Amino acid sequence: MLLTPDGQALATKVRYGLRLLESAFETERPKQGKRHITVSVLPAFAGRWLVPRLHQFTTTHPDIVLDLYPSIELARLDEQDGIDVAIRYGPGGWPHLRQDKLMDEFVFPVCSPAYRTAELLKQPSDLRECTLLRYSREPWSPWFAAAGLDWPEPKEGPIYRDAALLLDAAGAGQGVALARQALASEEIRSGRLCRPFRLEVPGEYAYWFVSRTKDAAEPQIEAFREWMLVETSLFSQEKNLPLLSPAP
Repeated sequence: MLLTPDGQALATKVRYGLRLLESAFETERPKQGKRHITVSVLPAFAGRWLVPRLHQFTTTHPDIVLDLYPSIELARLDEQDGIDVAIRYGPGGWPHLRQDKLMDEFVFPVCSPAYRTAELLKQPSDLRECTLLRYSREPWSPWFAAAGLDWPEPKEGPIYRDAALLLDAAGAGQGVALARQALASEEIRSGRLCRPFRLEVPGEYAYWFVSRTKDAAEPQIEAFREWMLVETSLFSQEKNLPLLSPAP
């Protein structure tokens, strides 16, 4: 089920209005010495990558309270939307904002180990007999081309508007998904997902830490920025770890 264009427009306005109300009440609450940062982040990245690591930041900085605002909307960071920092997946180059590149992204097919066994995925051309799960923002065509497959973009198979739901569907054995490394790595390590092929291609965009230029000197924002830069650097260095599950 999907919202109509009119419904999507209304939902955006309602969420914005509710966020303004929440920000207004937040300014009236006593901070009790705590410093707050409101972070806009894509829901899938928040749940699959950021939240599992946050205890490291909160342990080191108990005086800083992070208010995560998961949303697919592009935060304006104009002091009216109540957002201090945005973790964006995009091309960079946003005017009048401070932006630090966190890490590049890579994409590759994933599926449940049971699905891989059932379909006997030994080479990329075996995908012809598989259900290909589609994500509205990550086309299959670049990976097909890198694999030497002269295939058009799939026109059949379920379409997901959320990357986390896409991975849930793959983990449930519903087909093969084209996954981003940052979102799928923990589930690959846990064995819930596997990579049937080692081939990966660069993602179209990268992850960025974005804030207002005038807030660069804010100690809580700088602390969170430095922590994100370190964590994403460590994650990028793990890229060569064996994420490919052993053949069944």
